[in-house]
Amino acid sequence: MKASIITLCWNHLEDVTIPFIPEILKTQDIEYELIFVDNGSEDGTYDYLSKKFWGTPNVTVLKLNENRGWSGGNNYGFEYAKGDYVCFINNDVIIDDPLWLKKMVDYAETKPKTILGPEIVSDQPAAMWEDKILPYLNGWCVFSPREFMEQYGCFHKAFNTPYLEDVEFCVRLEKYGWNWELFPLGIRHLGARSTYDQIDMWGNANASRQTFIKLMDKLATNPSIEEYLNYRV
Repeated sequence: MKASIITLCWNHLEDVTIPFIPEILKTQDIEYELIFVDNGSEDGTYDYLSKKFWGTPNVTVLKLNENRGWSGGNNYGFEYAKGDYVCFINNDVIIDDPLWLKKMVDYAETKPKTILGPEIVSDQPAAMWEDKILPYLNGWCVFSPREFMEQYGCFHKAFNTPYLEDVEFCVRLEKYGWNWELFPLGIRHLGARSTYDQIDMWGNANASRQTFIKLMDKLATNPSIEEYLNYRV
């Protein structure tokens, strides 16, 4: 399998997930699998996806009985991924270019030890560390060789609340000798359509900020990757 696409779904079946399906199925000219992770939905998301894709080759629908957050849900999806490359992509996107995934894979094969994404954030105050705002790949679409995930982990388990998981991810990959790079794509992100009305955005951001700071403190001590990935704040 060349690539795995992992997408979290958390409620918002009718207005987010159902419209997303024909969009992601536009993907063509590359061998890929599609993994949906129902992250504790209570609106029939799992039942709908299971019935729709019953017997469909290379489509897997997973169910979590509780919401494990962005990190936990994506990490769970990765456990089932078979692709040489893995793309974590939100379900609130529109695909304008059916070759988007092929182009990422083709480019990645010329750029070893590089993580790709279509959007860089460079002005997020919550991403400040040691008086510097850290740039990072926005987590709504992160594309990685499987090799990195197997050696250095997916998204850190310490994050129990959403936000800043993608910042920590980018810092970590640089720490252990990898790179990340902007790769423009024909994809449009509609923006947090499945979370804005389900979480305390301000409270979660503050909690994630504290987690992020503690992880940065730990990373500054030059831990082994095993020690760091198992670190709990």
